[in-house]
Amino acid sequence: MRGEREAGFGRCAFAFTFTDKAAAELKERIVRRVRENLVDMPGLAEMFAGTIHAFALELLKSEVPKYLRFEVLNEVQQSLFVDRQASQQSGLTACTDLQGTPLQRYKDTQRYLAALDILREADRDEKTLDGCTVLKGLESYSALLEARSYLDYSTILEAAVDVLTNDRALRERLAERIHCVIGRAFRRRLRVPETGNAGRPAPLALLDIAAPDADIRRAAP
Repeated sequence: MRGEREAGFGRCAFAFTFTDKAAAELKERIVRRVRENLVDMPGLAEMFAGTIHAFALELLKSEVPKYLRFEVLNEVQQSLFVDRQASQQSGLTACTDLQGTPLQRYKDTQRYLAALDILREADRDEKTLDGCTVLKGLESYSALLEARSYLDYSTILEAAVDVLTNDRALRERLAERIHCVIGRAFRRRLRVPETGNAGRPAPLALLDIAAPDADIRRAAP
């Protein structure tokens, strides 16, 4: 694996982990083991290493102009954002619990936000949710985020999925760009870009990021 195909490997590799803190460690480990077991590949420094939220946010800001002005709310800022809005704007006090008791600011904020995350990230049974007041709260909360140019973590993923679902050209660009995905606690095959041999895929290497003594080995062509 030499020459031009090595130069583009970093731009085609994406490493995902659960926290920003772990991203630097993960990238360092990948780079070290690639160099120890294979070759010194130019371009490794360009490899993306971070959370799926960071990747989705980068995608939105680079591909959808309106998101350039949006700011991201962390969990603390999100709670303050909901509590400081007028009673109806964030949807919190317009919702009730299963006993029909109205939700209260500060007291029920975390439960409310957890419910919003579930509604946005899980498969929903619309019949079961018929009459659920939190659905209306979600509409109010989403509209408020949009009006104030904010994103929370769930909204980042939701918006990225929407863009990828409806923009075929973007999906095709990403397909050309992404040649391998690396994650902790599972194995993935790494495909190195090939420039010769009539475009045949390069040999594969196996990488187990989770194991402390993991190595990278050449696979059979």
